[in-house]
Amino acid sequence: MGLLENNFDAGTIELTGTNLIEASAGTGKTYSIAILALRLVLEKGIPLPEILMVTFTKAAVAELHERVRLFLKQAQQSIQGILIKDETIVELVKRAEEQFGADVVKRRLHEANLLLDELSVITIHSFCQQTLREFAFETNQLFGAEMVADIEDVLNNEVNEFWRRYITTLDVEILENLGVQTLRADLKAIVKEHLEGKRYAAYDEETNYSVASLTVEGLQAFQISLQESSLELEASLRQVFDVHKEALTAICNESKSTVKKRYIPCLDDAMAFINLIWSEKASNKLTEAFPVAFMTEIEKAKFAFVRLNAQPDFFFKEQLNCFAIQEIGGKVHDYMVRNNFLGYNDLIGNLHKALTEKPNPALVTALQHKYKAVFVDEFQDTDREQYEIFKAAFFTNTILFLIGDPKQSIYAWRKADIHTYFQARNDVQRRFDMNVNFRSSTPLIEAMNDFFLPSDDFDTFSFPDKANRISYTTVQSPEDNKKGVLLYDEVVDSPVSLFSTDKKETAMYGVALQIQALLTDEKYLIATNGQTRRIKPSDIGILVRKNSDSIGVKNYLSQKGIPAIVMDDKRIFASQEAKDLLSLLEAIYEPTFSSINKALLNSFTGFVIDDILKLDEEKILAYFQEYKNIWQYNGVYPALTRFLKDFNLRERLMNNHAVQGQRVISNLIQLMELLNQSVHVGSLNQEELIIWFKRGVNGMRVSGDEYQTRMESDEEAVKIVTIHKSKGLEYPVVFAPFLDLKTTNSKHLFQKFRNPETGEYMVRETRLMTDEEISWNETQLEQENRRLIYVAVTRAVYKCFVYTINNGHYKNSSLKPFVAALKIRKSPLIEMDDMPFPEVMPYRPDDMVYENKTLYPQRFSLTHPNWYKMSYTGLSFSGKHLRKDRTDEFEDDYDRFVFNKLRFGAASGNLLHKILEEVDFQNTGFWENRIERALKEFNPNRLEEFAPSLFQLVDNVVNVPIAFGNYVFSLNKVHQHRRISELEFDFPVDGLQTGLLYAIVHKAYPISIRSFEQASLEGIMNGKVDLFFEYNGRYYILDWKSNYLGYKPEDYNEENVKAAMDEHNYHLQYLIYTVAVKKYLSARLPDFDYEKQFGGVIYLFLRGIRKDSSNGVFTARPGLKLIEKIESLLNSNIVH
Repeated sequence: MGLLENNFDAGTIELTGTNLIEASAGTGKTYSIAILALRLVLEKGIPLPEILMVTFTKAAVAELHERVRLFLKQAQQSIQGILIKDETIVELVKRAEEQFGADVVKRRLHEANLLLDELSVITIHSFCQQTLREFAFETNQLFGAEMVADIEDVLNNEVNEFWRRYITTLDVEILENLGVQTLRADLKAIVKEHLEGKRYAAYDEETNYSVASLTVEGLQAFQISLQESSLELEASLRQVFDVHKEALTAICNESKSTVKKRYIPCLDDAMAFINLIWSEKASNKLTEAFPVAFMTEIEKAKFAFVRLNAQPDFFFKEQLNCFAIQEIGGKVHDYMVRNNFLGYNDLIGNLHKALTEKPNPALVTALQHKYKAVFVDEFQDTDREQYEIFKAAFFTNTILFLIGDPKQSIYAWRKADIHTYFQARNDVQRRFDMNVNFRSSTPLIEAMNDFFLPSDDFDTFSFPDKANRISYTTVQSPEDNKKGVLLYDEVVDSPVSLFSTDKKETAMYGVALQIQALLTDEKYLIATNGQTRRIKPSDIGILVRKNSDSIGVKNYLSQKGIPAIVMDDKRIFASQEAKDLLSLLEAIYEPTFSSINKALLNSFTGFVIDDILKLDEEKILAYFQEYKNIWQYNGVYPALTRFLKDFNLRERLMNNHAVQGQRVISNLIQLMELLNQSVHVGSLNQEELIIWFKRGVNGMRVSGDEYQTRMESDEEAVKIVTIHKSKGLEYPVVFAPFLDLKTTNSKHLFQKFRNPETGEYMVRETRLMTDEEISWNETQLEQENRRLIYVAVTRAVYKCFVYTINNGHYKNSSLKPFVAALKIRKSPLIEMDDMPFPEVMPYRPDDMVYENKTLYPQRFSLTHPNWYKMSYTGLSFSGKHLRKDRTDEFEDDYDRFVFNKLRFGAASGNLLHKILEEVDFQNTGFWENRIERALKEFNPNRLEEFAPSLFQLVDNVVNVPIAFGNYVFSLNKVHQHRRISELEFDFPVDGLQTGLLYAIVHKAYPISIRSFEQASLEGIMNGKVDLFFEYNGRYYILDWKSNYLGYKPEDYNEENVKAAMDEHNYHLQYLIYTVAVKKYLSARLPDFDYEKQFGGVIYLFLRGIRKDSSNGVFTARPGLKLIEKIESLLNSNIVH
């Protein structure tokens, strides 16, 4: 075990070797890491890019990165003679200056600040991805592997295929035994857990499973064997009863409990007596008097009977689960390998394999050369594979700091392994403890010491193993703790209040009532630095175990008018407002009396049927017809904004606490923004937008933070957050009403636990667990529950309210040992009592605390009224498009597809763009996958039908001859790394006279330009080039067009394509794009020569493209003089 050095000081500890820092809650871990990083720069002269900092969440990355940047800048200011407040940084700079000289220190800090953007503060997955990509040869990876953050779609597809192929063909009796209602979801859950590294306990990799083993005859034979086992178990129980019968008879006859009337008649029937004990919902005075040995034996037998009775139900499921893991898991793996994809688990697994499967000195040397010092933050959240990566790579020739707090290891469900922490504790050279709490007030620190260590022998974290255990170490308060205190009636309030009640619902009400008292009773004051202030809603954090627990608490707060927000990661499409908004859009799209009535009965109008009956139907119908017109001509956002205004919803909802109006309006606005964004990104018409939105509401997988429900307000509000999400946060006052955590939950179909003998994480059906597995699971849950309690209580700055529920359901909760020990301890710092119901004043937020204000737009004028964001579309004026004839007669199936089945409009254009953006023109091996992905996004119902024809379309496009005079090539010659899809540009425009632009260009090209009232325009010219690529030293602009020019390939000949270019004003488009590309290349290529290096412009009209003809192809190469004239008119030489 590493040498324990108690006196940790980030400013003085030796920067060498392998180190483990155990940082208790609130002890300034992030500050200390940043100080250590600063010292590495100052004292070791390590360049900033050679320092690696790994942590486990994006939020932690941002916090750590910001702190290191701040300290480096402050150190640079200090050596420049600028006064800074942090005395530690001043002292470090001074010490380095004395040791190395001012010039060396200045240079080191100057270089570090120049390289701030190259500081590697990244998540563990980012580190693995970066390493696999950078050292692909050393890690035996394929080059160009693509990261897939979410394999949900792949998994769903394989589950559905498994269902179609194997489940739908099973015998009816077998299906009934399996329980079809939840079977699909259960299969997916088991496979997903297995893929994530939690092995299904019944699965054996060496066994070849088959659906053929699922037979009715097999079930019948199994049931017979179970009956025999049941009879054997009954016989053993009768023997146990006979051994204790005399004692049991005496106890029953002598007992004064009225319960004995039920037991005495059963004394002559062993199984009747035992079944009576099993039927009791809770123990009673009579059963508590029964011999301990007898009760222990029958309790064991009870679980054995449960398992025996459960096994027929799981007989097929266990076999089917194993077969599903084999088939679905294998198919998912094959899919990922075939397409060169990597998931999150692959990143860690592949790097772990590269470093540990066999010696890899080349990779270790490369990593140690790249990083001279490594920090692993939140180390208690690592699993075995992650630790072994860092151990193999950095335990030699590297300065390594592992920083964490085993008391806050609360992520076992994602394989965070406390035993890995114990291993590291033994492996490192030195260990340090950080036990000075800078977060909390002195009274609360002392109260927490009493709470977590009520007696010297109290096993705080339930680790009886003396060798590897987590212990609570008394935490110190800083000598000059300036946090202040919480006062009540001018006296320091009890730092911890432990209240008892009989029901969970009562506890929720009690929390709301106590919060109301804190906010309305003027005797509650926070005193800091000689000043006092009232408690605000934002001072209060309510910590819950599950998101579902937050609903009841928030409802009680809302009834009292107290603003509260739930900090979670729910998806906005899963909200009630999303469902109601979908009904509203459908009513606007097709306004009828019935659709409008349905739309108005929603969460944001608050209408009920009586309100609907009172409405003027004709007037409401006129409203909705107007919304449809606004949507059609101005967009969906203005239409919905008008709806909000007509029904006065903003103001009504913002002031309605009873229905959590602020939450409703926040969701509604976020959904409106997403709809508006989707219209612009996907060029969706009204019908297409409704289809897209409906898919989202019905569970379409979407990724990205923009789809997570936003907090409804960042103003004064009580924060309700899960204990897991509260890590790293602090609140002046904490409420923890749900700490009666249990170690058993028979309602869960599966349990996840760690096998202590192998270190494997496993999944097992609850009703099939062995006694040993139950013991492992309960021990691990108890230990994690104790750590959750620690995390919850230590979030507080001044005070923590803890609630315990005294009923049979929670009698063995993880909180109860603390309660029992504290009753004996009788700490003066911990108030213990029945839950109070204080008399409170109504909560009326004033301007000191919180106001609901509806903001209205203010009138203003632009400083530059002629400033525009311009584009080809904004400048272009297109004439009326000519309608093309249609036919049902086609030469072959491909023509039928491109001219008939592939619908006309933005949806098809987006589909084709998506495919052509992603396919590698030179590698047909990945085409099927890219086509399949695009179809799943834009037209999933036609996947099997469209995929072959789209493959043929891509083949035509990449092989069609593209001619510039006598110079001919095709896209199959263009390398993947020599092209950019969707190249977006912005360049300034100043003083553009559109009339002059028209006069100059019209001489060479038939263009049209909109007229503007202003004499000249200024602003930004914006656009996106579909494809920008380099071939043979020349650069080209390419635009994909899905326009319909006719129903046969001949309609896409040179003459018709030129006519389409004229009709749609595309000449103006590519002239603007050519100016942008010229600016782009001139800024990036020294001595760029337009005449020699610009190849030209290509427009491909995709429906008419055939690889054996030139149909559908338009090329042009604008002259340099014309482009320079246009550029001069736009009057700018800058491009971003």
